[in-house]
Amino acid sequence: DTRVRQYLALGEARGWQADDAGAVTAFQKALVLARSPGSDRTDLVPSILSGLGVSQTNKGDLTAGEGNIRAALQMDERANPDSVDVARDLEALGLNAYSSNRFDLARDSFSKALEIRRRRQGALHPLAVQDLNELGSVAYAQHDSAAAERLWDQALPLNEHLFGPDHPAVATSLNNAARIKVERRAYGEALPMLRRAVAINEAQRGDSSSELVFEFSNLGIAL
Repeated sequence: DTRVRQYLALGEARGWQADDAGAVTAFQKALVLARSPGSDRTDLVPSILSGLGVSQTNKGDLTAGEGNIRAALQMDERANPDSVDVARDLEALGLNAYSSNRFDLARDSFSKALEIRRRRQGALHPLAVQDLNELGSVAYAQHDSAAAERLWDQALPLNEHLFGPDHPAVATSLNNAARIKVERRAYGEALPMLRRAVAINEAQRGDSSSELVFEFSNLGIAL
């Protein structure tokens, strides 16, 4: 029991650190232990499979990642189709689908996850807001700029409420929403948003942040 949880926690930590290879190794060890004869932690198998699938997706192994995510989703839906675990798996499936340019599947997955998050955890839950941002990215990838702008505009005040006005997540929302305004030539609307995004990231992340590349690019176009 303890070792399964330790490897699961290690896999999650490696994932947060963007060490996807290390995460895959940790999740695989947790999975072997959870499925070993006599194990009393088979209940953790869906969580392990979902985490493993995300790490594999991030490493570029999309087929293996999707297989593990779908296996987790099937188990969690069987247990409770309206659980936050199902939302987690749907978000993982959406990420995998987005990475493989299957945008219809990505949109469907993130939309279903968002519905569950809102019902179970509320519209202000950070993961619900993240789903909104992801849906905006999918819409933008599908060249539906109006939908992307609407979704990103919805996410912006929610991020401000959750994290405060000067958080990097707010800067990302500002930049995303402003990019659409730049594309439709609403430069007067975009300029204050982009200036604010740059100021947040310079203060919070420093002038070497990769986010500033995109923000300065958009700011330059608007100017």
